[in-house]
Amino acid sequence: MSGAVERTVKSTQEQAIAAWITHLNQMRLDTLIEKLNRQDINLEEALKELEKIKQFIGDPAHILGSVTTKHGEIAEHMQVNFENARRVIQGFNKNHTFDGVGRTAPEDYIRNGQQIQSKFYNGLKNTLFGNHALSEHMETYPNFIKNGGAYDIPKDQYEKMTALLEAYKKNPSQLNKADYNLAKRIDEFLEEKGLELGKDINPSAVEYGEVQQGTAAKTVDREEKNVQREDEKQRKRAYEESKPTLKEGIKAAGISAAVEGGVTFCMSVAQKRKEKKFSEFTSDDWKEIGVDSGKGTIKGGIRGGAIYVLTNFTATPANVASAYVTAAFGVAEQVKQLEAGSISEEDFVINCETVCLDVTVSAISSAAGQVI
Repeated sequence: MSGAVERTVKSTQEQAIAAWITHLNQMRLDTLIEKLNRQDINLEEALKELEKIKQFIGDPAHILGSVTTKHGEIAEHMQVNFENARRVIQGFNKNHTFDGVGRTAPEDYIRNGQQIQSKFYNGLKNTLFGNHALSEHMETYPNFIKNGGAYDIPKDQYEKMTALLEAYKKNPSQLNKADYNLAKRIDEFLEEKGLELGKDINPSAVEYGEVQQGTAAKTVDREEKNVQREDEKQRKRAYEESKPTLKEGIKAAGISAAVEGGVTFCMSVAQKRKEKKFSEFTSDDWKEIGVDSGKGTIKGGIRGGAIYVLTNFTATPANVASAYVTAAFGVAEQVKQLEAGSISEEDFVINCETVCLDVTVSAISSAAGQVI
């Protein structure tokens, strides 16, 4: 194989590795852009959900109930719109809807295909056992739970209920008389009706005090800020995921090593083949080919890793990075020969200039080819 052909093959292989690493980097960038574009849509959809609740509470005349009970329907809309906004901003599908639900139906909204009745009264006792409360709803619709329905109650009341039940079962003496009696009543009610917390009774997205007409607007504003913070978090995550990684760098080095080792093997065999037939190859010939291939593999690994680092952590194009590495290998070889006395200092300078000129022409040709 002539020197010109060998240089062409090596240059092509080196620039191919550079192009492939450029492709890896571009794929990460494309994925980042896609995620950010999708997040733009997610933010828009989440804010639309919150705009719905703003419009709803902005027209109290259309909210069911008296001045003291309108918070019940406000709670329903907050649950639906807040939960949908929270899911959408994280890239999930909406799971709450009013579609197909009448304003006086046994259920107030649908969650994941399940009928949900919302109960919001002042105090846990009133929510569970008061007039029009959860227990009364179960008497009016005895098959509601059996048919797959469930109840949502204020988040703060649900937390109080679980705390009371835990204390009642583990250390009842720490409860005052009123809390003990309430915990006992709740425990008996749950057992009698076969209700399971977290399945048949769940916490709402909001607390009782957050759905009152005097505080509802502030609650929505606070939720809007939470959505925007989550949006920033999702964008930061997408950016972090788009960064170069050690795993990908090792992959680039490994493939580069395999390619350069393979090319070196083929070139070494071809060179030997010019001198003799395959059947005449000796063990020394194969050892020499193996040594050459090993050197090529090592160089390839260094090349791939160096190009990956230079293209991702410095403003260096891949073809230029490959030229840097090739030049470094060439100059290192000349230094070795100079130290061994194989070449003079003048030859060393000339040879280094030639090496650098060769890789520069290769890099410029590769860049021009990519542009064309």
